[in-house]
Amino acid sequence: AFIGLIDTNMKLRFANEPLLKSIGRTKDEVIGKPVEDILAASTFSVSKPNLLRALQGEERVYENILTSADGTKLDVVVHLVPEVDSLGKTTGVCALLVDRSALKQAHEELRRKELRIQTAVEGSSVGIIEFSFDDPDWVFADHIESLLELEPGELKNSRKMIRNRIHPDDLKINDLAKTQEAQGHGTKIEIRLKTKSGDYCWFAINSRAIGGKMGTPQRVIGTISDIDDLKQAQLRATEDVRRRDEFLAMLSHELRNPMAA
Repeated sequence: AFIGLIDTNMKLRFANEPLLKSIGRTKDEVIGKPVEDILAASTFSVSKPNLLRALQGEERVYENILTSADGTKLDVVVHLVPEVDSLGKTTGVCALLVDRSALKQAHEELRRKELRIQTAVEGSSVGIIEFSFDDPDWVFADHIESLLELEPGELKNSRKMIRNRIHPDDLKINDLAKTQEAQGHGTKIEIRLKTKSGDYCWFAINSRAIGGKMGTPQRVIGTISDIDDLKQAQLRATEDVRRRDEFLAMLSHELRNPMAA
């Protein structure tokens, strides 16, 4: 953190080493000098009204851009705390500056990644599913609603409401998967869910439990995929094979027993 003390004339009384190093100045170059002469014009224009209010006894928190010695723009949060004497008179301001550039960059990178995921998910037959063990009924249901052709918010991020849409014959499979997730295991299941039209469609759910302290599962994240077309094709193929086998068995029987035929 960068720390500076400013007097009632808006002159710098103290600057810690990180602040001096950041702006590329020595103590002799800045102590006793007006803050306006030390900061870039754009930085001081934001700081001045906040300093004036702090010198009137008001604590201030705001964001600003601090230009470092090498020209790098640092995104800082500034906390101004008035210094008050025993009579309650403001004698100066303590300025604490926290560089949040790295944090802001990390947030921006996270936002870009989320945007890429969202772009990939939109219009596809795959969605993200997530829930936390801290809240037994909460689940991230946005993508599930889209896959089931429901209105946004219709499932109310409720695991119970999603469970009510599971085909009765698939409830045991779903409940077993939840038990395995609670034990920290990943799962892969195929279940039927009721869509907006009332029809049941097949979905594949792949999940992974993410541990918290002491390895205890804290949340589960995974994907849900619409596999109805594939599943229906598999079921038709299975039925075709069954009918073929029945026909071949009957034909074999008749060939072995021509008189009976």
